[in-house]
Amino acid sequence: MCLELRVDDLILRQQIMISIRVCSCFNSPLTRNHHPRAFTASSDSTSSDSLRNQSRRRLYTSYPPHSSHQALTMNPWGAAAPPPWVPQPAGYFPPGYATPQYASYWAQPGWNAPTVNGAFNSVKYPTLNPILALGTTTVRYDVRGQARNEIAQAIYMPNRLLVATSNQATHVRLISKAFPWSIEIVSASPVTCEVIWDALYKALQEPIADSEWGIIILDRKQRETIEKAAKKRSDNQDARYKRIDWLGGATIFKGLEKLEEFQDMRMLPGAEPCAETWVVRMSTS
Repeated sequence: MCLELRVDDLILRQQIMISIRVCSCFNSPLTRNHHPRAFTASSDSTSSDSLRNQSRRRLYTSYPPHSSHQALTMNPWGAAAPPPWVPQPAGYFPPGYATPQYASYWAQPGWNAPTVNGAFNSVKYPTLNPILALGTTTVRYDVRGQARNEIAQAIYMPNRLLVATSNQATHVRLISKAFPWSIEIVSASPVTCEVIWDALYKALQEPIADSEWGIIILDRKQRETIEKAAKKRSDNQDARYKRIDWLGGATIFKGLEKLEEFQDMRMLPGAEPCAETWVVRMSTS
């Protein structure tokens, strides 16, 4: 019985000495960078609870590092830095919000919002975007060129995607005393200011049709106006007469207006009416 106790005591002492040697090796500079969990197997295999607890306390004495040298050696990027799981500051930070392209008529960026008494709106045409309305528009647009090239960028860019009418109309008709054609704009989305300008440009870039020329030659003054404008505009690549030549020198867009009497007279009998019919005012300057 006494012999068995001595043997057990000897085995226990040997295990303690082995554990102490392992701890000493781990705390040495050569092995400090190794992950300490690699040595937990030897401590877990010990049958004695006191030995296991003692080994764990010694094994984890230097982890995590407390000195700046240890912080540098444990950081794989070579500099002291907080771990990636550091919690972010408390609070809710909503994502950025962008106003939809076709937002409310009165709440669009780049458009001077009206005051209570509507000081920034056209008094005569309150349902029309002021950038298009005759008398309030600041646009000087020569329709011989595309709007994005002819209109000042400080005006064109903030206003081009704004809706043209307060009811966000998808069908707009343009007529004018300066030319005999009607321009129909039909869109799946609300018509914008850019669409108005582009439709006007493209419609006037169409070549004059044979039937139209047959009428023009009966009016000597109109024919001379067209011929003079075409000669001034055309180049060697395209010598055809275009609708823009009908305007002569009156190629400056002054804005849109409502002329009920002219609109009723101009409407072709039997044609479908359009609530958003606007008269284009043109000028020489």
